Parts: sequence; structure tokens; C-alpha cells
Amino acid sequence: MLPVDLARLRALDHAEWARVEKQYFRRVLYYVRKSVKDFQVCEDLTQDVFLSAIRAIDRYDETYNIEQYLFGIARNKVIDHLRKGGRDEAPGSGGDSSVGAAELFKAQPARDPTPSRIVMESEDQDRRRRALAGVLRSLVEEYWTKGEFTKLMAVELVFRKRLKHAEIARRLRLPDEKTVAGIKFRAIEKLQLFARVHDPRQTLFSAFWR
Repeated sequence: MLPVDLARLRALDHAEWARVEKQYFRRVLYYVRKSVKDFQVCEDLTQDVFLSAIRAIDRYDETYNIEQYLFGIARNKVIDHLRKGGRDEAPGSGGDSSVGAAELFKAQPARDPTPSRIVMESEDQDRRRRALAGVLRSLVEEYWTKGEFTKLMAVELVFRKRLKHAEIARRLRLPDEKTVAGIKFRAIEKLQLFARVHDPRQTLFSAFWR
């Protein structure tokens, strides 16, 4: 990320504030959504974070970086919202969260992992879940389209139930455990193929690729 120009922010330069909002809006939104479930309220609170940041920029303490400044305001906004019983509120209404930095970062020391880092890790988990869902959906759809329901059941028993091959062969009336091993091996090949589609850079499933 490019460093912000604090002088331009204090001069209320529209372009610089727009760049800050572009960089951090989504991350602040994710942070707010950890505590506030209504998406519209989350958007309103997030917009209010940036409005409060603009109003308080003259009192910005340079001990903290701009990310900590924004997330400190976001923290106060969420606390204010929850103290009011979680009622929807319009941006700018209610208690003023545009206070000094000392109040903003109470119980939030700079040495802690940044909220951005926490949000990024959460986003990575979400991306892995979506990619994994896509991989499994592709595998199931292939078996389903071909009418290979016995293979699909065998794969579920192998990976989800973790049954022994001999037990699976008995349950599904397959010739022997080698047949189950063959189904498992081909399923792994298919999973790797679909994973390359959903994870082309091989970054989401590092353990899987190893």
C-alpha cells in the first residue's frame, strides 16, 4: 500500500481522502461486520467512520498510523451502536466517535496485530472456503452427471467417514478394497485438477499442494 499524505489529508484534499477510502473501506466494513450483522447498518457505520476521521483529522496523533486511526474510530462506532441495543442509525447520528487518538486506542496498543492483518486472514479463510466449495461442487457434479453414484458414495465414505477400504467395499458391494483404492486415487487426481482451476496460483491450499 502506498503511504498516505498526511498534509493533504489535513488540508481535506478530496483525492487523497478518496484514496484512503478506496484502500480501507472494505477492511473496515469486514471489521464492523464481525459485530454487526445487518449489512446496511454495517455500510452506514463504515461510512460514518470515514466522516468521523475527516472531522477529527486535525487531532490525529502521528504515534499511530492511519490504519490504526480508522480502526480505532470503527471500534468506537461499533461499541456505540451495540450500547444502543444494536438499533439501526443514520451516519453521523448519536454519540460522536471523532475523539482524540488517546481515547481511540484505549486498550488497543500499537504492538498488537493490526486489525487489517486480522481482517486479511479472515478474508483468506473466506476465499479458501469458497474455493474448496467450488472444488467439491465440481467433483460431485461430474459424478452426478455421469450417474456414478456408487463412486460418489465411496468418495464420501473415504474422505468424510474415513472408513477402511474393506468396509467400504462391503457396504457398497464393490469387488474388493483395491476397487475402492482405485476410486480414491482417481478422486484425488480430479480434486487436484479442479483445485488448479479454483486456485491457479496454488496459494489457498498450500498444504494440499505440498
